[in-house]
Amino acid sequence: MKAFPRVLLKLALSCLIGSVSVFCSAQCSFQTLTIPNSQSSSAIGINDQGAIVGGFIDTSGGSHGFLLFNGKFAKFRFPGSNSTEANDINNHSVIVGDFLTTSQHGFMVLNGKFHSITAPGATATRALGINNFGTIVGEADDASGQNGFVLRGSKFSKIRFPQSSRTMAFGINDHGTIVGTYALANGFNQGFIFQNGAFRTLDFPGADDTSLFRINNEGEIVGVYDMHGDVHGFSFSRGKFTTIDDPHAVSSTVIFGLNNHDKIVGSFIGIPRTNKAFTANCSRVF
Repeated sequence: MKAFPRVLLKLALSCLIGSVSVFCSAQCSFQTLTIPNSQSSSAIGINDQGAIVGGFIDTSGGSHGFLLFNGKFAKFRFPGSNSTEANDINNHSVIVGDFLTTSQHGFMVLNGKFHSITAPGATATRALGINNFGTIVGEADDASGQNGFVLRGSKFSKIRFPQSSRTMAFGINDHGTIVGTYALANGFNQGFIFQNGAFRTLDFPGADDTSLFRINNEGEIVGVYDMHGDVHGFSFSRGKFTTIDDPHAVSSTVIFGLNNHDKIVGSFIGIPRTNKAFTANCSRVF
């Protein structure tokens, strides 16, 4: 993915009051996740049962996907791949993600079996989100550039924000509402919501860049924004933006995942200065 490096991201936080919406620090109970043999990790997806998926780099530099559920940890790689990252999991325990061999492909894990996902004509594909009906969203590079896609069964549909230079679809809820990121010719990221065939922009007010990563069935959204060089995690619910900061962070926090029970996952930069995965329950947010 061009706009965001795999697993490692620039991050940071603050609490602001703006003219459009109220911004404030959330009250959250954070838990840093223990990823065995990890030097860098990010929790990216969470389902309603609390199963968490993500990616980590081990102490030898290898990249793996992981599943953490009920205190049990499992790492995995797509068979024959050089690296693997798990990006989302639905309530039926179907996992989606991406892997690298000589090129980049998406994947789905269904009933313990891996299935490769490659968008038609694409040179690179990433499966980034899945809902409980099995609809998958992601992004793919082809001759026309970087585009979002929706995969229903075996049918791919390309989505592209009008006049954008790139579009990435990150999350989809059970109502079919999609969130993600697009950029115009200036290269800055902006968040989008795609609902009933229509796009609308959702940007954190005053931010230079905004990306939306997940939307749950209540329409609550989490993502990340860049405010003059500092990158911040946030939630958006009932017209209100809320900044979310892991108290263990020395510089930054990113919110990647959200379920229907107001539980979030993401990563922060701690000591030593590497990404560490976390989960949190929040109040005064959703």
